[in-house]
Amino acid sequence: MRVQILADIHLEMGGRDDFTFPAAAPCLALLGDIGDPSQPQYAQFLLQQAARFDKVFVVAGNHESYGHSLSQTHQLIEAVCGQAPDRLVFLNCTRFDLDADHAVLGCTLWSQVAPDQSWDVGSSIADHQCIEGWDVSANNEQHAAERAWLQAELAIVLTHHAPTHRKTSAPQFAGSAVRSAFATDLEHMLRLPVTLWAYGHTHYSHDQRGAHP
Repeated sequence: MRVQILADIHLEMGGRDDFTFPAAAPCLALLGDIGDPSQPQYAQFLLQQAARFDKVFVVAGNHESYGHSLSQTHQLIEAVCGQAPDRLVFLNCTRFDLDADHAVLGCTLWSQVAPDQSWDVGSSIADHQCIEGWDVSANNEQHAAERAWLQAELAIVLTHHAPTHRKTSAPQFAGSAVRSAFATDLEHMLRLPVTLWAYGHTHYSHDQRGAHP
């Protein structure tokens, strides 16, 4: 099974309506921060990909919820994916059985904010000002729920936030006071039956094949 990965293109920032990229696999995983699902360019982009790929797996990022509540965001994305239900698959603590050998799991996997970073994260990470009803406590509750779901059934995992601090952010951010807003140490989950774990959010690309048992 081959899956192409794309994340953090931020269509909502403007000037990206003509964003294109070559198709390099049968399936595409959009791992969050693709755009604002209430804006027409979001639906346009997803439908364009649905015409090019056999399956397009969609995971919500944190920015998809800016200006909305979490539940509103999920409803908006579900509505867009409903326009091409045979191709667009919204993964929101959802398992999709691609075939007899491959199960795909997906969720945002909000990071678990460390207690000693709660003030820094709450005051400086825009999620807590831009998402309706969102704070560090809600963030950690959502992380716990999504983490429990993932631990119950693992295979190919697609998330927005990263499941390890190791080599998932640029080296200059290694000691950042807000690093727990971007990743959570789930190293114990990075093993069989997980065959692939792909993520976005950190704006840093790194292939870790062979780095975990």
